[in-house]
Amino acid sequence: MEVQELCVNKKHIVAMVIDMQPIFIDTEEKKSLISRQIFVLNECCKQDIPVISIRHALYGRLDADIFSTIRRFPKDRCMRIKKYFDNAFEQTTLESQLVAFNAKSLLVMGVNACQCVYETVESAMSKKYGILTSRDLIGGYFPSSFQGDSMAYQRGIQEWYASRTLFMETHEHIIRSLRGEG
Repeated sequence: MEVQELCVNKKHIVAMVIDMQPIFIDTEEKKSLISRQIFVLNECCKQDIPVISIRHALYGRLDADIFSTIRRFPKDRCMRIKKYFDNAFEQTTLESQLVAFNAKSLLVMGVNACQCVYETVESAMSKKYGILTSRDLIGGYFPSSFQGDSMAYQRGIQEWYASRTLFMETHEHIIRSLRGEG
């Protein structure tokens, strides 16, 4: 998938919100994602870009503010998925829902960048979906149990996204791209 196509072909983009559940939003870094994700979701709603909210079935509901934002989407432009594995494609209806939306590219938001988001993105890329995200729409770049140099690990994860996806610096870059402003 060409990077240019990711930027301009909005009719084939689906927004995905992964695991934005209170139990996983356990640091200030992760809490700060919420307002930016809501901003992007509101833009997606205005531009008729569908959204799929994904949550781990064992860990409760989505963040209330994100949930209420997603509820504003027309019912036919919004899907919900409960998952039991890190990879949201595993034993769920995600792929069939993406096919129903005629998706070719995924605008990915959520946590944790080193676990569930990573596993889902990697699976999506193996299925030939293009990935669009930004540094400030995904969080949790290293596991909470990580004992090493967290900054080096975070840089490594960010480099993985930067080398394999359209990984923008900020959500504002994504908004401008969705609006066709560059």
